[in-house]
Amino acid sequence: MKHIFTVLSKLGLSENESKVYMEAIRHEKIAPYAVAKAVGIPRTTVYDIMLNLALKGLITVEQSQGLEKQQTWIQAKNPSTLRDMLFEQRKKLARTEVDLVDILPILKGEYTQHVSNTDFQFYPGIEGAKQVMRQTIVGSKNDTLRVYESLMPMDTLGKKLINKDVDGGLKQKRTTNMGIKSLIVLNKWTRHVLSYQHQRNKDYITLHNFRFIDNPILAIHLDISILGDTVRGVCAQENEAWGCIIKSPQLANTLASVFDILWTTATPVTEKDIASWGENEFFEAENK
Repeated sequence: MKHIFTVLSKLGLSENESKVYMEAIRHEKIAPYAVAKAVGIPRTTVYDIMLNLALKGLITVEQSQGLEKQQTWIQAKNPSTLRDMLFEQRKKLARTEVDLVDILPILKGEYTQHVSNTDFQFYPGIEGAKQVMRQTIVGSKNDTLRVYESLMPMDTLGKKLINKDVDGGLKQKRTTNMGIKSLIVLNKWTRHVLSYQHQRNKDYITLHNFRFIDNPILAIHLDISILGDTVRGVCAQENEAWGCIIKSPQLANTLASVFDILWTTATPVTEKDIASWGENEFFEAENK
């Protein structure tokens, strides 16, 4: 019985309406006072419920003239009417959904005027790229910094700035214990940069947790860092130079999910890999 009442409530019947309806089903026809006595609801309330059920199409109300006074009778319709109710509700919901889709853009246009949680900052040119590289992205304690690494050429932004950025990242890792994942495409250039930075600081490989994809189809022409809901992009390739910082949960989550898929197929960079590439000639010449 409890399950029946639960289902009827999903169709929009109150508890008292369900009681009256169930009592009506048990009889060919029944008087309101008899229903009130059977279910323990005041007779005046039963009359209100009776009208509601009639409007919903679940019962019919008959009135007959007796010898002394007019008599009211409640007669339940076939319970299959409940399914007809459901079909009608479904049609109404579908029509309401069409109307809702029409007005949602208007409502959301009003809503997003004062609740925007996104921010876009663009910095053009070489100086713009440098400015973004100098800024530190701040995330929560458990955030992982995901980086699409192009391993920026020093001849664009300068060796001093790039090495300072690398050293700053290592320092941040040591002090915050923040996880850093760096994804690269393995080629002649990235081998050169990895071996150079590794010879500068042996922690470079272990703290950054590099993985590589050895497939020329994947091309990474800028550095993209994702931390929490913030994305930092720096481009300094050929004729393009710019930096941007975007606070957008949707963009950050999208880029992070693509990163995580690529990460599962990538291969970790190990010190053994670095050693197999031989000594870095640039590092040796720089030290001399």
